[in-house]
Amino acid sequence: MKSNFYLSFLFFIFYCLNTNLSFSQYRDDWEIQLDVVLYSTYEDYTNGKGKKVGELYEYNIMKTLGIPTIKLKVKNGGSKQKIDVKEEWGFSVGENVFRIIKGAPYKLVLKGDKIAYFENGSTHLTAIIFDEEILNFSSAEIRFLFGTGENNETYTLNQFKQKFKNETEYKEVCECLSEYKGLMKSSEFSKFHNSIVKCVKNFIKSEK
Repeated sequence: MKSNFYLSFLFFIFYCLNTNLSFSQYRDDWEIQLDVVLYSTYEDYTNGKGKKVGELYEYNIMKTLGIPTIKLKVKNGGSKQKIDVKEEWGFSVGENVFRIIKGAPYKLVLKGDKIAYFENGSTHLTAIIFDEEILNFSSAEIRFLFGTGENNETYTLNQFKQKFKNETEYKEVCECLSEYKGLMKSSEFSKFHNSIVKCVKNFIKSEK
């Protein structure tokens, strides 16, 4: 009896990890023309040498054993195809640039010479597809990327502050980010998010 219970439990966990975490968005009454361009490398992106594959109408994110995979569904003339972008450096949808980080998409929001700021890509893709405003983020959806090369590491907010708080060139932005820590767990998360964006914008301005 116990063995059957454990087998059922293990099956349930496996099912959740491989199936229930799949996610897709779809817009049937398509009005906005959003061209999808793939970039195999960072150099392709900076040199504008991407590959146009069609117009986005749906996307799907599935997690298998905790590892995310995103696929874009595009229309090209009368045909439709599913594009696996996990091996790409990133892609663009219209004017919106996304980078693939550990299998998941992150939208490039701000970019300077020493810092780039990314946010959860699925949140932005949903807003693009449904032509809606993003109302909120969770703190887990904020990522920082430093440098501009394709192999630069990414850091969560806390990871970044811990790693760079004692480095002269990043000290000011770290102090700025720390000022708004109290808003992080409050109901005023939108203020926290806006404050993070302000800190990064000011840092980018100071680079010039």
